[in-house]
Amino acid sequence: GEVIRLVFPPLTEERRQDLVRVVKQMAEDGRVAIRNLRRSARQDLDALEKDKDISSDDKERFSKDLDRYTQTSVDEIDRALTAKEQELLEV
Repeated sequence: GEVIRLVFPPLTEERRQDLVRVVKQMAEDGRVAIRNLRRSARQDLDALEKDKDISSDDKERFSKDLDRYTQTSVDEIDRALTAKEQELLEV
């Protein structure tokens, strides 16, 4: 009486395609969230430069770091998307 067995029917091709669409939408939502964070961080950098809390050289350096982090995160999302897509389409 301690084991529960659940039997799920195999996924149909149509359902697999639906799941791929859902995963692609989730990946796009993640990319948008990252871009929104980058925009917010850039606005903060602009405000700091305007208030003379950081120099323009520092702002440029931080901006390049921000772009690098953004690209790394987007690439990570793309790798996860590709892996999940292959997993879902595997029969």
